Amino acid sequence: LPDAKDIGLLDVVLDPNFATNQRIYFSFFNYIDGTNTNTCIARARLDEKTLSVTDVAVIFRALPIMPSKRLGAKTGGRIVIDPGGNLLMTLGDRSDSPPWDVAQKLDNHLGKIIRIAPDGSVPRDNPFVGKPGVLPEIWAYGMRSPEGLAYDPRTGRLWQNDHGPRGGDELNIVEKGKDYGW
Repeated sequence: LPDAKDIGLLDVVLDPNFATNQRIYFSFFNYIDGTNTNTCIARARLDEKTLSVTDVAVIFRALPIMPSKRLGAKTGGRIVIDPGGNLLMTLGDRSDSPPWDVAQKLDNHLGKIIRIAPDGSVPRDNPFVGKPGVLPEIWAYGMRSPEGLAYDPRTGRLWQNDHGPRGGDELNIVEKGKDYGW
């Protein structure tokens, strides 16, 4: 990881087995040469006795990764762990003005919710695994600025909120492979 001054921490979640493995996952926004890159996920161990984080490994880097002054805010970065132990994370479309159609294109992670295994691999039951030209980490797409993400423990539904360009925010129940229209 780069120096802390180059990282924007977005979210931290505990592994479901944190009590025994001390594993955490965190999302962060990275910069290269003073320009925007994209949102990443790392896993690490949190030693509560020494208040230190060790064994840090980046397990996901959103594409495009190249520096770009064109990309705006809307980094996303909210992480949840699904009942099977996989990580889902929101990624905003990063635009600073419409029209910007990257949320509809499946060759990038912008404007998407991605789903990865705890080691960063792609679960075989992701909706786009094996489809040519489509990134297999994509779980759902067509989001503008998805910031909130949560599982309803009673129903098992995945809820997400998406900030609209002029208000008009959405509250969505996220379904595997679904296009949310942005």
